[in-house]
Amino acid sequence: MKGAAMSTPLSFFLYSSRLAPDCDPTEVGNIVKVAREFNASHGITGILVFDGERFTQYIEGPASEVDALVAKLPKDSRHTDFLH
Repeated sequence: MKGAAMSTPLSFFLYSSRLAPDCDPTEVGNIVKVAREFNASHGITGILVFDGERFTQYIEGPASEVDALVAKLPKDSRHTDFLH
């Protein structure tokens, strides 16, 4: 269709993990700060829930950006027991 906007395929991902034993819970504030900046610049949105021990996160955005982030998440040493 002439003049129709091209849509970007969207993707989503849900995971849970546990704060690494050697990571102080106060580090979560730094994680959130960096993630907000990264996500905003990559068109990613979502929600992070942290109960002091476990993370649960839902993310969504352009498929290529979500896929790249999902590939990095399990490698982050600040959390363990990554389940998706």
